[in-house]
Amino acid sequence: MKCGKPKGEAQLRAILLVIFGLACGGEPAEEAPSANSKCPKIAKDSLDGRWIRVAGSSGDTTNRFEVKKTPDGSYTATFILGSFERIEAKGKIRPGDVEFTEVLTGEKLKRFQAGEATKRRVYVTPRLKKCSLQVSQLNLQMKAGKQVEIALAGRDEYLPFPDAQPFSFHTCDGPLFIGKAALKSKVANWEVSTNGGPMRSHQLGKKIPLGVWTDAATDGDASCTYDMDLWFDDRPVKDLQAIPAGKVVKGKRRWFIKEWSAPYSGNHHFMAERFKTCQGKRERIGVSCLDAVLSP
Repeated sequence: MKCGKPKGEAQLRAILLVIFGLACGGEPAEEAPSANSKCPKIAKDSLDGRWIRVAGSSGDTTNRFEVKKTPDGSYTATFILGSFERIEAKGKIRPGDVEFTEVLTGEKLKRFQAGEATKRRVYVTPRLKKCSLQVSQLNLQMKAGKQVEIALAGRDEYLPFPDAQPFSFHTCDGPLFIGKAALKSKVANWEVSTNGGPMRSHQLGKKIPLGVWTDAATDGDASCTYDMDLWFDDRPVKDLQAIPAGKVVKGKRRWFIKEWSAPYSGNHHFMAERFKTCQGKRERIGVSCLDAVLSP
């Protein structure tokens, strides 16, 4: 793994250039977005899929989102908007666009309701002239018992994300520990009780311990086998896929690797995608994540 641009960036740019070139053909009049022959994915009722922000012919992988259609015809989405943090949102189809509003739970919801924090709202508008999506963002904040919109500058253009590029769009559903907390559960428990979660800093290096403990009964049947795929900065880590989980001790299953190579300073994202395999069928059971700063 090398510092700088991801290995597939040149390929991604080339793919996007082709997509963008095809998208800028004729200039049909704008209409109420729905299924159309020129660009059928550019429609408010068929947004399910993965999307990436573009500027000219260049793709920006730090700004992307995935939309999934629900049984009732509405949407859920995961937004990655310029950082590694995931924003989970629900979508409401409106006459000319789709309105996505961040879903908050737990302490984040309490802080929002108290007016101490904001939540994100994203408007996605199909633009048939360019066969692209126009995306604008704003924040919502509680003031005097009402949700008030706080505008954010700019509107961005998005195109379908190239299928050949392996970037993560997973939702994180649990913490991940690095350093001493990955070695001993007592240290991990201390970090959670003291800081509300894992420590988000560590010295950079080529042998960083990483791990987490889960409830074995919740994971699944003891007759199944368990393993994990590791991701770094939202890209799969070569040779660190399908790593067998550790033994179950006192009802806890350990997911652990002793030497994770992360010799680059700055803000980075660690991810462990956990699986169980029962009767030959591999199924994802959870995704543990940590956004941490590595320093010399």
